[in-house]
Amino acid sequence: MKKVFLMTVAVVLVTMNVNAQNKDNFWIGGSFGFASSKFDGTGNTGNSFTIHPEFGYNISDRWGIGLRAGIEQVSAESTYSYNENQVFSIAPFARYTFLKWNILNIFADGGFIYSSADGEPDIIEHVYPDNKIKHGDIFINAGFSLQLTKRFALTGSTNIFDVGYTNISPSPYNGINDTYIWSASLNPPFNLNNFTFGFNFTF
Repeated sequence: MKKVFLMTVAVVLVTMNVNAQNKDNFWIGGSFGFASSKFDGTGNTGNSFTIHPEFGYNISDRWGIGLRAGIEQVSAESTYSYNENQVFSIAPFARYTFLKWNILNIFADGGFIYSSADGEPDIIEHVYPDNKIKHGDIFINAGFSLQLTKRFALTGSTNIFDVGYTNISPSPYNGINDTYIWSASLNPPFNLNNFTFGFNFTF
């Protein structure tokens, strides 16, 4: 196992060294997004604002790898409560560009995201301590880029599939035990509520 690991590392380093002789293999950038939701008949609402700086490396003409960080402000309000979270996340991912036409590129990102948050619940009927929320998620995003210049591109992406696991400590329901939640979702590719816009600069 150790030999296989060392050989894999060696291949990756050699590939990066060969590709580094070419230009425009690295990119930096980021994205931002806003989502708002309202549940009919319940009076419940939710809002979130996200900022995601990222750094990536193009292994080939089609494949890239990257690392994305995240800062998110999330709030949810119902008839009986108001909850506000500050979420920090990190997500390694792989990117495959399956369509290149003129200045338009269509790609898909797949990876894993880990996030943690400090909750500040304000329950009208009961007072519970602040929550600690940890979340892991496997995701697939669809996106596009518009190559406006040789190095600068505008980007947009949306989540189309994710499966995740959440641990809330202590439970928001009784303030004592932990709550564990499994979730999975399949979203339409043009879901504007999950859409993020950003930019990439290659060098």
